[in-house]
Amino acid sequence: MKNGICFSFGCNYNGQLGIGNEQKQKQNKPVELIAPSNEINNQFVHIFCGYDHNFGITNNGECYGWGDNGRGELGLLSNNNDDDSTLPIKLKEAPLSESNNQFQRYIWFSCGFKHTIALTNLGISFYLFYI
Repeated sequence: MKNGICFSFGCNYNGQLGIGNEQKQKQNKPVELIAPSNEINNQFVHIFCGYDHNFGITNNGECYGWGDNGRGELGLLSNNNDDDSTLPIKLKEAPLSESNNQFQRYIWFSCGFKHTIALTNLGISFYLFYI
């Protein structure tokens, strides 16, 4: 990562390289990860890698996930967990109290084989996966 610009390489079978496609090939040379937005002030400062999914946090605290979502590891709160994401997609904030419309921010991720654990600014952990 240089000046908030990230590069990825390797297998892209589930869109985990974040380059906008799921070409079933290996990327042997670094290719630029597509930025989460065109805003110059919205750049990745942390990247977290799993088996075939990833997360990034930007300098303004927004969280993005991309790659395999076959078991809900991206936490996209979708009814269809087969929705892989070939581009970084913004995560919704974690609910603290939906009845009071209160939310907390994700501040750190730990990505595994087919699961993710997310830590919030209040020290609460969320497990993002389905078996």
